[in-house]
Amino acid sequence: LGWGPLTGVLLPEVFPLRVRGVAVGIGWALNRFASGTVALAFVFMKDNLGVGNTFFVYLVGALLGLWFSWLVVPETKGATLESITHLFERRGKLGVRGIFLREHNVDDANPLSDIANGE
Repeated sequence: LGWGPLTGVLLPEVFPLRVRGVAVGIGWALNRFASGTVALAFVFMKDNLGVGNTFFVYLVGALLGLWFSWLVVPETKGATLESITHLFERRGKLGVRGIFLREHNVDDANPLSDIANGE
């Protein structure tokens, strides 16, 4: 129930270079803490809810995570680090409203990407 090793792929793309080292470290620490919490909670939940209900709770959590990812995380395939940085800086300036921008294609967020790609 979580991103596991995908955190190591996504986090460096999300943060600008000036804070990347510290931010990725904090992100990994939070990921490991969440994984440990889920592992420790499993025994308690299994004993109190039963195996079937416990896995149902995990299913709901996984589906919510999938929905969140689809809604918030942009597609970065083939995008330059500069265009990804531009997208997240733009989202950051918009605050909470920026989280839900429907820009899944990073190159659409950077009008200079056509020039940079030679198109």
